Amino acid sequence: MDDKNFVVLGIPRSGTKFFCKSLNERPNIWVPSWNSTYEPFNLKRIEHSSEIFKSHLFDHNNIVKKLISAKKDQQKAYMGFKTFLIWHRDFKDVIEQNQLRIIIVIRKNFWKVFGSFLMSIENADYTGSSKRFSPFLFCPSNRENRRIIDIFNNFCYQYWQLENDYSSHKNLIDKIYFEDFTQSTKFEKLNDYFDDRIHFQNDYNDLDSVKTYFANFEQLKSFVVEHCRSAPKHYGALPDYFLENLGL
Repeated sequence: MDDKNFVVLGIPRSGTKFFCKSLNERPNIWVPSWNSTYEPFNLKRIEHSSEIFKSHLFDHNNIVKKLISAKKDQQKAYMGFKTFLIWHRDFKDVIEQNQLRIIIVIRKNFWKVFGSFLMSIENADYTGSSKRFSPFLFCPSNRENRRIIDIFNNFCYQYWQLENDYSSHKNLIDKIYFEDFTQSTKFEKLNDYFDDRIHFQNDYNDLDSVKTYFANFEQLKSFVVEHCRSAPKHYGALPDYFLENLGL
């Protein structure tokens, strides 16, 4: 078993790109960055990715095997990539067949994740920090309400999967929260795995208000929280920090 191949599983807008960029700067780690996102299964870049792999992207096992094989040409000991569970039907099968080790990256402040994500899909040229774009404006309507809840439920499922299914996986290296990037946190499990001192030097400032992300935060929050209260047994299964964000 080659246990030096890994996958970064995370929540969108949680610093996963920054995390992969930091790893890629280490001399013995290769995180392919040919599409600027470190994501071979990113559906927004299918044309580019399929040309790189000379293959369709439906067979996820095949793509991962191609990445592992390409590591030899890079002369690096470690190879990894990042992905989001929403792009996969059964990613555990991909992990098992390719013996991938797992690193989880999550941002606890869900409202900042949600706001940043909504801003990203509202701006076609969105890249990098949310702070360069206007806050998201929630304009209630039957159509918009359904869209917001659909996106919200997708995030809920991703949070639940990562905190339950994958946090206890036998291939887990470490689970890291975005908030730790803004502090002088030592990542000993990462250091042990990579046999290196992994540093995360960044300009993240997580002190900004959640209202930086929403033009009418209280209105959107009230709508989402009211929806959650209609099914307390369901949403009550979410992580404690998530429920604190909702005020439940």
